[in-house]
Amino acid sequence: MKQIKYLVLAVTVLFGAAHHAMAADVRVIHGINGKDLGLAEELPVDISVNGACALKGVTFKQSTKVELGAGDYTVRVFVATGSCAGTPVIEKSVTISQAAEKEKFSLVASLSSKGTPQLAVFQNTGASIVQPGVVVRHLAKTGAVRVRVSLSERGARLPTSVATIRNGQETTDMVLGATSVRYAVSLEPRSAKRVKLPAQVVRRSYGIIYVVGSSQNGFSVISETIKIPRK
Repeated sequence: MKQIKYLVLAVTVLFGAAHHAMAADVRVIHGINGKDLGLAEELPVDISVNGACALKGVTFKQSTKVELGAGDYTVRVFVATGSCAGTPVIEKSVTISQAAEKEKFSLVASLSSKGTPQLAVFQNTGASIVQPGVVVRHLAKTGAVRVRVSLSERGARLPTSVATIRNGQETTDMVLGATSVRYAVSLEPRSAKRVKLPAQVVRRSYGIIYVVGSSQNGFSVISETIKIPRK
């Protein structure tokens, strides 16, 4: 709990200058299992934005929400030292346009299909995010994955969606249209057995599923929820 409070305080101080009357909501997510790099699973990292050490000691699966106004940002990720020092393992330029200041973004530290650290950037916009839906984003250390999403509403089964996506890609938005839908996701990597992920429920929200990790050390899921405004 103290760590979370510390992160919120750090974000408030360091991102305060970027806060506008209208600012983009940005979710920063740590999606690298340290075991995939021969390190401890938690793999604490420090994250700097435009040279300012913004987040310290962020661990695997942890996420933090920040607000950024329009502008160009350089995001760097370091193995944690508490001072964002050393050579960054990830460096990425991110631009938020004036038109995107009202939007929602996700920045996900993850691994490429070959195991190279990367920062994936997603803009969570579009007509689909106005009613409940589900999307799966593949950011695991593996090749193409077949994703199967089974849906049910009040016990009644709905049509199953199947898609094959590569690292960095996402499934086509599945707009559900109902207020509450249960969904279950399974992955079928070419080089591993089928993996069933825990079932979840969407209630008046848009569910985003990030698949991270690897077949060697296990796939993990990090979920993000975007609330759908009531009409």
